[in-house]
Amino acid sequence: MIEIAKLYRETNAGLDIILYYYPQARECVDNKKKFKVRKDERTPSAVLYSPDKEHDFYRVCDFGGDGHS
Repeated sequence: MIEIAKLYRETNAGLDIILYYYPQARECVDNKKKFKVRKDERTPSAVLYSPDKEHDFYRVCDFGGDGHS
């Protein structure tokens, strides 16, 4: 069984996984700049959040969707 802590260690806190699926997010690392996750979006609506004191992993919140990371 894969341990979540090992997964995060091996994938740069999950950033490698996010960038695999959303390579356009690379320019948004550590700057809160928005990026598009859907091809039909007119304006970027997703934000890449860095690890913080509550979360020890990267996460994406798409404000054009349901607003949850």
